[in-house]
Amino acid sequence: MSLTGSLMVIATQILNPFIEQHCLFSWRSLLLKAAAVYYLVPMHFIRLIYLELQHLLIPKLPAESETIIINRNRAAMLFSDVKKIMNIPGKVYLAVTAVWLIAAFFLLVKYIYQYRKYMVLISREFPRVSDTDLFALSESLKKEIKLSIRIRLYTDPWRKDAFTIGILCPIIVLPANMDKEKLRLILLHELIHIKNKDALVRGITLLILSLHWFNPIVYLFFKMINESNEICCDDKVAKVLEKKECQKYCELIVEMATNKQQHNLFVSPIESNYKVLKRRLIYLRNEKRVTKTMKYLTSFISVLLIFCCSLNVFAYGEPIKVMSINGQPGFIEEQLECFAYSDIAFAEKGVCLPFEQNGRILFEEQFIDEDGNIYEADKSVAGTCAHTSTVDGTYQRHEGHKDGSCTIENYSARRCTECGTVFVGNLISETNFPKCIH
Repeated sequence: MSLTGSLMVIATQILNPFIEQHCLFSWRSLLLKAAAVYYLVPMHFIRLIYLELQHLLIPKLPAESETIIINRNRAAMLFSDVKKIMNIPGKVYLAVTAVWLIAAFFLLVKYIYQYRKYMVLISREFPRVSDTDLFALSESLKKEIKLSIRIRLYTDPWRKDAFTIGILCPIIVLPANMDKEKLRLILLHELIHIKNKDALVRGITLLILSLHWFNPIVYLFFKMINESNEICCDDKVAKVLEKKECQKYCELIVEMATNKQQHNLFVSPIESNYKVLKRRLIYLRNEKRVTKTMKYLTSFISVLLIFCCSLNVFAYGEPIKVMSINGQPGFIEEQLECFAYSDIAFAEKGVCLPFEQNGRILFEEQFIDEDGNIYEADKSVAGTCAHTSTVDGTYQRHEGHKDGSCTIENYSARRCTECGTVFVGNLISETNFPKCIH
């Protein structure tokens, strides 16, 4: 998720010179919103869609089963009817995930608390607008831009700029003692923000900041999407205003930019820094309109970017299903415990054992003592040994098959320390590999 969204943001940033040259800021806003979707929605289901399309275009050929080796440096968890075991990298991964979730939770709680605190501060400390003319102006502008949502108006005696806050019941805070003509332009700007649902977009970007706090690209994304929202808002304001009013609107933006007021993360202020201000003014004065050719080109680039950035869904690995491990419960538990610190060999649609044991097939028939030493075994001479000195261990028989599969059988056994004769006892386990890795 974080990588996919970041790739989209980086691609948009690379396209910025082209976007500014052709005044395609609305297109940039759409690309950034697509990045927001990538940041929030797990794209594993896209992998399934791509695989289905691949199977439609290219018939699936029968393939041999492959054995997958999970070494001890790769995080993994083994599920069995007996128990669930996680290896050491898996425990590290779980700890890192816990740290990420705790930090994300506290950031999200912090943002929600600050938002509620600021909303309460406005409703308690800021005087509500009682001017009937201003209310009438607000209702007139709402009808002009076809906005029907209920809006509350407040004034701030200490500020010289305006801002909007709130999603379900938005609040516009206006500067006090400002002439009606400027108030009309400010109101129109803030009402366009509300119509564009920019407060909701800002809230979603804050959620993304909370979830992806470790990713520096997300902070660039936050800055870019806020700038795009301002420019898109300017564009819609300019379409409502006449040419002379548009000139006054540009002057108002410059005036608001000179007010070095500090804003929190939840408001959508009219002011901007110098570079953003310059881009906004150039865009407002530029009378270029997007041609059909440019629309087709941007549509093609959008589809290409969305497709290319989604290709990393193939990095998702499918869980490896282990059918069964046959044998005595005590032996199975011992093998599962080895998973915590050993390499494991997984056979697709087959079974598994620690790779250290599976990979050390030195002889077709061998004896492994309790210290892990391996000796070639021949149980056919067991009746000729008369010695009494033996060591306990495991007799292991490996049998390869013509189809490339193999079987490993493990028996309890004893080995004579003098002549090497192996005495085989009961079957402990039987493991079948669809493809022999030995």
